[in-house]
Amino acid sequence: MGFNRANTGAASTYDTTTAANSANAAAGSFGNGEIRVGLAGGFGAVDAGAVNMNGLTTFVTGQPFGTAIGGGYGSVTRVDAAGAAVRSDNSVKYTSPSFQGLSVTLYKANKQTKGSQATNNFSSSLGVSDLRGSQEVGLNYANGPIAASFSNLKQDNRDVVATTGATAGSTESTVNTFGANYTLGAAKFFVLNQTNKTNTNSTNTTFTSVSASYTMGATTLMAQVGTLKDKLDNDKSKLVGIGADYALSKRTALYARYESIDDKAGVVAITGFTAVGGETKRTRTAFGLRHAF
Repeated sequence: MGFNRANTGAASTYDTTTAANSANAAAGSFGNGEIRVGLAGGFGAVDAGAVNMNGLTTFVTGQPFGTAIGGGYGSVTRVDAAGAAVRSDNSVKYTSPSFQGLSVTLYKANKQTKGSQATNNFSSSLGVSDLRGSQEVGLNYANGPIAASFSNLKQDNRDVVATTGATAGSTESTVNTFGANYTLGAAKFFVLNQTNKTNTNSTNTTFTSVSASYTMGATTLMAQVGTLKDKLDNDKSKLVGIGADYALSKRTALYARYESIDDKAGVVAITGFTAVGGETKRTRTAFGLRHAF
């Protein structure tokens, strides 16, 4: 599958803005992964391209499921404020050297907009797309049995046209995420906390979860419970995730995942799905074989 345009790296099947591509970040294509070039040395590291936000590091520090089923990613939790993306196009990231386990990251992706006209989000002559602005400050710590990470992400969606013919955006979002874990022998204990707010008060949520993993030979067991509170109406969504990995080799493993979200806060968007009789529970189950190349 080829690129649609070089400035976003989007697949040729996407003829929308980068904001819309964020919602399709999980779709498989050659251009949907992290793509970056950079320099590293005693000063730290500088990367440019479609670079992962530090929030992804924070997210995997605070729970064992990553962005896979079991962690509630893209529904009750997220890295990017607007969807399931973990990076921005046309971004630059600086990572400092580690000082006794502590490092700092600075992240920037400039906003791109052609003004308030919401009639066309892509210019065939200029080859550019609207892109919300992102800036992030991250702190990461890893020393001995303790690992912790914090990310402060601010995103500016004002005057950004998400799709052709749509109304330009009007919000600024702030996502603060904290994750930590402690290793005790074969067990590891996690905590994750995240707030997601907009300047227009259209979104104001807080999510907190605790989780643990335990390794017995080739088998790793994982479990997580969490609660998201919507402060606008005081509704809550509750997450339960369980999983197991069985390592066949250093790079290959069998896995099983289960996730249940009792979505009373109404944060899980499912296209084409209509709740019946007040039903709010969403469940997902996955079994598979994973190989790291």
